[in-house]
Amino acid sequence: MNIVLAEQYPFETDKFPGGVHTAGYFLARGLQGRDGIDVRVLSVSADAPHDLDRVDDGLPVRFLAEPRRRLFPNMGRNIRRLTVELRKMKPDIVNGNMVIYAAAGLRAGIPTVYTVHAVVHREAQIYKRPLDKLRYFLYMKYDREVMAGLRHIIATSPYVVEEYRERTEAQFHVIDNCIDDRFFAVPNNEEPDRLLYGGVIYDRKNVLGLLEITRRLVEARPNLKLRIAGKVLDEAYNRRCIAFAKEHGLERNVDFMGQTTIETMLDELSRAQMLLLPSKQETAPLIISEALAAGKPVVASTAGGITNLVRDGETGFVLDWRDTDGFVERIDRLLGDNELRARMGKAAREEAGRRFSKDAVVTQTLKVYEQVLAGK
Repeated sequence: MNIVLAEQYPFETDKFPGGVHTAGYFLARGLQGRDGIDVRVLSVSADAPHDLDRVDDGLPVRFLAEPRRRLFPNMGRNIRRLTVELRKMKPDIVNGNMVIYAAAGLRAGIPTVYTVHAVVHREAQIYKRPLDKLRYFLYMKYDREVMAGLRHIIATSPYVVEEYRERTEAQFHVIDNCIDDRFFAVPNNEEPDRLLYGGVIYDRKNVLGLLEITRRLVEARPNLKLRIAGKVLDEAYNRRCIAFAKEHGLERNVDFMGQTTIETMLDELSRAQMLLLPSKQETAPLIISEALAAGKPVVASTAGGITNLVRDGETGFVLDWRDTDGFVERIDRLLGDNELRARMGKAAREEAGRRFSKDAVVTQTLKVYEQVLAGK
C-alpha cells in the first residue's frame, strides 16, 4: 500500500510545535514499520527555507515552504500547491491531517481520508481579531468542501463525531492519537507542589486563567511551582501572561519555558505532580494522552473532547474552564493527597496503554485505509 500522509510535520524532529505535528510524526513512524507499507510525508512548513526533500530515518518527507509573515492567509495557495504535488506522487491513498491537506487530496482525485484534529466551527467562535476571523472563515469554507466530498473520516474523539454527524454523509472511525512510546516508561520522580502546563501559548489555551488559578494557590502554597512549556503563537497574549505574573509577584513561582524537546517534556512529566489544561476549546489534546501514559493525573476543562480523555474522579478532574474556584479546589486536593494522586496515576497509565500506543493506533488506521481502497 502506497500512502502519503499529508500533514503538519515538524521541521525540527526533536521539537514539536503542537499536538498535530506530534501525532502525525508518530503515526508516520508506526506505518513505516509495517510490512507492505510504503509511506511518505507531504507538509507545508513556515520553517522550511525553500521547498525541499528530506529523509528522516528512512522516511521520505517533502516540505513546501510557506512565508512566515503574510498579510493574507494563503490557504488557497497551499491547497493548489499540495494538489499538484499529490498528483505527481500518485499514492494509493492520502491521509490528510488538516483540512487543507484533505482538500488537496480530494482535488487531486486520490482516495482520501481526513483525520480531524480540530472542530473549526467551534474554534472560530473564540477568535475576535479581524485576521483570525478571516482565517477561520476560510477554514470553514474548506471544511464544508471536504465534508461534502469525503467517504471516510478518522475522528480523534467522539466529540468530533457529535459535531460533524449532521454536516457530512461520510463514515466515521474513532481512533485516538498515538504518542511516543517513551511516555509509558516515565518514572515518578514527583516534586512537592510542582505543576505542569504543556501546550502552545495563546488565548484558546486560557493560560491567563491558569495564572489566576496559580495566584490563588500560591496564597496557601508559597513554594508552588508552575512550569509552562510551549511555543508562543500570540506574542501579545504571551506579554500579557508575563505581565500578569510580574504584577502578582509570581516570578519565583512560574517558569515560562518556551518550546521544549520531547526529552525535556519526559523529564517535566516525571517531576510534576499533575498536568493542568484549562482550555476554552480542545478536540483531543495530545499532552493529556502523554500525561496519562506517564501516570500523572490531569486537571483540565470540559472543553470539546477532553472528557473523552480524562475520567472525572478516576484519572483526574474536569471542570468548566470558567470555574476558577473549582480548579483551585481540585488541584489543592490532589497536591495534598498522595494516595489519591497515586491511585489516579495508576488508572491513567493503564487506560493510556490500551488506547494511545503506536501499534494500537496504526492497526486501526490501516483497517480504515483498507476499507477506503476496497471502495466500502
